[in-house]
Amino acid sequence: MEDNSKRTEILEAAKKCFKEKGFYGCSINDIAKTAGITKSLLYYYFKSKEDIYIGLTEESLKRIMKTVPEARKTGLETSFEIIYNGIKEEKDVLVIALLDVLVDDSKTNMLIELAKNCFDSIFANEEVNDETMFLRLMFILRAIDFYAVIDKTESYFDIPFETAEKIHKEDLFRLYKKIYKKGV
Repeated sequence: MEDNSKRTEILEAAKKCFKEKGFYGCSINDIAKTAGITKSLLYYYFKSKEDIYIGLTEESLKRIMKTVPEARKTGLETSFEIIYNGIKEEKDVLVIALLDVLVDDSKTNMLIELAKNCFDSIFANEEVNDETMFLRLMFILRAIDFYAVIDKTESYFDIPFETAEKIHKEDLFRLYKKIYKKGV
């Protein structure tokens, strides 16, 4: 239990560092210091900064994916809200991942592979074609792109955050309806 708890503390410290400085601006020393541990203890749990990044992103995607089976048992609007709120709760990590994909093309394949593995683990008993997988990934990416840019756009547009979020949710809901109708 202690191992898992310490691992979680390190991931939380990394999330804070990555959010403040970005992946490339944050060092292993920064993460260890924020976690209140030594660098050697950090290396006991993770072999590299990229390993921490992968663990953080993977855990976040898994938490979102775990909401999907329960959400699918409800109606269209309710299932959308459940999944959207799950994504919103994980937005800090997902925005970090999305922004790093834009900066470093090598992270694109890693992020897609992580998402695919999470989908596969949650939907292990389903035959999933590439179109279904793509739609699921697009939904998550479209949901987080709003949070990646909203801080920047608020200074350019005289629109309150709540209004911008409402517009975004309406647009995202249209995509979700297509996915929902396909049984995705």
